[in-house]
Amino acid sequence: MTIRLERIDNEDGRTEFRIAVGESDADAWETALAALVGLANGSRPPLRKASPEDNAARELPGKLLKRLRTECRMTQKEAAAIAGTTQTRISDFECGVRTIPHEIAVIFARRFGVEPGDFEVR
Repeated sequence: MTIRLERIDNEDGRTEFRIAVGESDADAWETALAALVGLANGSRPPLRKASPEDNAARELPGKLLKRLRTECRMTQKEAAAIAGTTQTRISDFECGVRTIPHEIAVIFARRFGVEPGDFEVR
């Protein structure tokens, strides 16, 4: 996959960046960049009250991750791009093969509007 980054210095003093990626990766890049811009701007979705499904999934953080990810129609590859990891690790988290590290739990908590502790084994 080739990624091109172009810097554009405007006459009004603003700087823009243009990123060119392959069509097959465009959705994952859009999701990851939107999350990054949101974090940079200090925005985060409002926290929501845990549902009965969330409470049941607390015992299995990977199932919670999978449910929240699929509710957003996000692929494992897109989730991996947001978390700065691989699709294989996302699969391992969801299947319970690996625990979700705190730094990745924080990223997903911000993205899905839940608490990082929701992804911890209890």
